[in-house]
Amino acid sequence: MKASIIIPTYNNADSLEKTLITIVNQTAKKSDFEVLICDDGSNDNTKKIYESFKEKINIRYFFQEDKGFRAGAARNMGIFNAKGEICIFIDTGVLLASQTVKQHIIEHSSDEASVAVIGYTYGFDDYSKFDDILLRTITIDDIDSTIIRLKEENVVDMREPLYQELGDDLSAWPAPWVISWSLNLSVKRSTLIKIGGFDEWYNSWGGEDVDLGLAMFTNGIKFKLSRNCACVEYPNQKLNAYILDPEFAERDFERKRDYMHLKYNLASTKVWYEKRYDELNQELLKRLQNERV
Repeated sequence: MKASIIIPTYNNADSLEKTLITIVNQTAKKSDFEVLICDDGSNDNTKKIYESFKEKINIRYFFQEDKGFRAGAARNMGIFNAKGEICIFIDTGVLLASQTVKQHIIEHSSDEASVAVIGYTYGFDDYSKFDDILLRTITIDDIDSTIIRLKEENVVDMREPLYQELGDDLSAWPAPWVISWSLNLSVKRSTLIKIGGFDEWYNSWGGEDVDLGLAMFTNGIKFKLSRNCACVEYPNQKLNAYILDPEFAERDFERKRDYMHLKYNLASTKVWYEKRYDELNQELLKRLQNERV
């Protein structure tokens, strides 16, 4: 089997159903991929949603007890049970363009070295600024046309300003790991097994995917942006602590940044104390240029 789509979820059955509808509509051969629902302890009808798709796609369900936010552990369930050569991480509520699974597979087959493929997610924004446009634009059964309309409305991935400034070639970025977010990301399973999967220390929203990015970066894995691996983020309740409690979120970010710096101890993680994700690479490039002068 070529790919395993790993979807962590928690009490979000409606959004999960929307995601699965778009997976049913993939152009990739059904025999080329499987879907793994990795339930972080839901008590809604998530399992019934899974059961309703069993005759439509190759899908399996895994459950772990609700012990708080354990997205990393949920994704690890998927990694260690996956049958596919490639793991495609998709968040609940992410809607796939019809070619996306096929494109993720192509991106890995065209590269001899192992890479982490960062897909493009229209409407992805931590602060919900696109929600009104998304709700009136999205057609679940036709994400390809939805993306055309979103482009016309200038609804982009929140990382687009960085791509415009630094370019799409992530190999030229000194710290591409800082945007390695798992809502639309693919990596070879063998790579994930080698680095030990997601660090399960993280127990609140955010951080575990950036840590995975650092683990890949320090193991020589290259990062690649693929706009062809396109998705749309359906508006849903944000778990982002910066919305729910900004003061707590700042302390939590600092706690996780400290942990990652102690763990990896890179020049780039040290600079991360001074600059946020959308400024880090620019600062590192500036310092590299000054060193050459």
